[in-house]
Amino acid sequence: MGKPFISQDDLIDSLRESGLKEGETVLVSSDISLIGRFKGTLKDQLESIYSALRLVVGENGTIVAPAFFHEYSRNKIPFDVQNSPVSTDLGLFPMYIKKMSKVVCSLNPITSLAAVGPQAEYICGGETASAYGIDSGFDRLTKADAKMVYIGVDLAAMTYVHYVEHMVGVPHLYNKYYETPVYKNGVEIDFPVSAQVRYLDPQVRQGSAKNTEKFENAGLVKKVEIGDGYIRTLTFQEVFEFLRLKLQKDFFYLLESKPDFTEDKFPLL
Repeated sequence: MGKPFISQDDLIDSLRESGLKEGETVLVSSDISLIGRFKGTLKDQLESIYSALRLVVGENGTIVAPAFFHEYSRNKIPFDVQNSPVSTDLGLFPMYIKKMSKVVCSLNPITSLAAVGPQAEYICGGETASAYGIDSGFDRLTKADAKMVYIGVDLAAMTYVHYVEHMVGVPHLYNKYYETPVYKNGVEIDFPVSAQVRYLDPQVRQGSAKNTEKFENAGLVKKVEIGDGYIRTLTFQEVFEFLRLKLQKDFFYLLESKPDFTEDKFPLL
């Protein structure tokens, strides 16, 4: 038996039930195949998802998608803010958003965001190429009291946890400097590029598989069943405050286990 068909009205009703409201800014992570199928071509399906989101948040709302270009750090491929593709592991919806005519994209290749709507320039227009620093896309999503919505996918996909780790200052991650060029409007940007990465020697293993359980048990998730899966909605500021308190008491709260640091080697000096 195949996946159930999901109508646009089904998605609209479920998004509203999950707490999304008109005028809000929302970061969308999605894999519609995990909950069901839309009728029509692939393009029709992507348009249906976007239209449903747009009808829920309205013309005054802003829709944001992760538009990460992992090939920048993995293969040292220069990043073109407007034209570089979204890495395939993020799915098709982010590429659909990035190809829209009025999209605004943030500068950091590894954590680039693509946004459409009145707050797009604010979210993605910060004059920084830091992945998680002040005025980065994730920093501004937090300050804008935005929401994150997961359609089909669970919370293991939550990149935002690294922003909170960055702000708290956990010892198992550090800011790496990149010299591979980044271009915007055909011109190389005049900002240094950095991203938070983990130390390799202590075998730092993220415990992302437990994110869904942790956030749901903490009461931070509005969860709505749809088709064969769920839509989950959270607010950035509530997630930040929850993780801030956890990480200040236990730097390794988001890891599988405490890293086995070696004395006189980074980061245990």
